Amino acid sequence: MSILDTHFHVWDPATRDHAWLAGLPALNRRISIEDYEAVAHNNGVSQAVLVQVLNDLGDTRDFLAIAASHEIVAGVVGWVPLESQAIADEIAALREAPGGDALVAIRHLIQDEGDNAYATRPTVIAGVRAVAAAGLAYDIVIRSHQLPAAIALARAVEDCRFVLDHGAKPPFFDADGLLAWERQVAELSRLDHVACKLSGLVTEAGSGWRDVDVKRCFSHLIECFGTERVMYGSDWPVSSDVARYDEVRELCASALGDLSAAEAQAVWSDNGRRIYQLGHRA
Repeated sequence: MSILDTHFHVWDPATRDHAWLAGLPALNRRISIEDYEAVAHNNGVSQAVLVQVLNDLGDTRDFLAIAASHEIVAGVVGWVPLESQAIADEIAALREAPGGDALVAIRHLIQDEGDNAYATRPTVIAGVRAVAAAGLAYDIVIRSHQLPAAIALARAVEDCRFVLDHGAKPPFFDADGLLAWERQVAELSRLDHVACKLSGLVTEAGSGWRDVDVKRCFSHLIECFGTERVMYGSDWPVSSDVARYDEVRELCASALGDLSAAEAQAVWSDNGRRIYQLGHRA
């Protein structure tokens, strides 16, 4: 079965400041595209989507350059300043850069914004509308308590292809919070232009993660979004802090065990290719 990994990262703390790595000593080092290729090839991954880790245009240009020289990169989720009045020009400039044809989506690290209503700012909504007008998808990366604002954003921009990263990071150790997450994810999933990645859940569950907890969340996301709007993502190497790549892949496979072959293929590859419009680099 063909596997498209819709979510992986690379970074180099020696070239750009990655303050978020300070508390992750095992990951606070250079992670290269060659490192990922080795892991991916050992796990049956044919292509993958490289996702931004910094709100930095230079970081995105670096990722596009990697895509230009490595066939495994089917697309790049990059960053532009959403609230800039020149956002359309910023997107156009990225597309003219080496590897610019690999730009398939934009993401901003909303999860790190202190303003829980950040996604509902008029300037942010205008920026996401510009992303949609450019024919790109928009990745939503949030924590569970930011779901109400994400729902409002998705309702405000109905012509955008939204992709929810990491299932909005369910709060595994907060029973009430987990119930709220289930309700709000279900509400978001009723918007047909929103898809979801089956990614990052092991990371949120932490080093003591249990199959039953992670698969409960996988199952809820699949039930809500259906097999046509969920896609596999490893969140490597962030996930490698608590689980091996093959463990992440097998957890997803277990959650998909009752699907037909066609439905499973949709989750493992076809949905990501369609939603990110990856055909031109297949």
